[in-house]
Amino acid sequence: MEYDNHHNSDLLVMTAAGGHRIGPAATVGGRNPSYTEFRFIEALKVSPQFRKLQDLEIIYEYLNDIPAFSRLKESALRSLCLSVRYQTALANDILFCGGELASCWYVLLSGAVFIHGSMYLPRSR
Repeated sequence: MEYDNHHNSDLLVMTAAGGHRIGPAATVGGRNPSYTEFRFIEALKVSPQFRKLQDLEIIYEYLNDIPAFSRLKESALRSLCLSVRYQTALANDILFCGGELASCWYVLLSGAVFIHGSMYLPRSR
C-alpha cells in the first residue's frame, strides 16, 4: 500500500449543512450515517498533511466502493486519498456555473444538487 503524492485533481466530499457531527449517532444533512460513513468523514476531517495510514485506508476503502472510483488503478486512487477534502454547503450555495472550467470533483453524501434542471441525490449505501 503506497500512497504516491502525485495527483492532478482535487476531490471534495460534500454534505448539506445543518447536520452536526458529535458521534456515530449524529446526523449528516438530517439523516443518520452508517458507522462506515462516519469513519470516512472523520478521516476526511483530518487535514491531508496530518493523515495517518489508518485514515488513508478508511478513505481508500470508502472511495473504492463508489462505482466512479472503483475502476481507477489502485495507485491512482491511493494518490487521490492524499488530497481528498470534506466540505459542507448551505442550501442554494452555487458550487460552479455552466461554462466554468471544473477545478475539482464532487462526491455528494447528503443533500441534492441541480445540474441543467435535473436533481441528483447521493446513492444509498
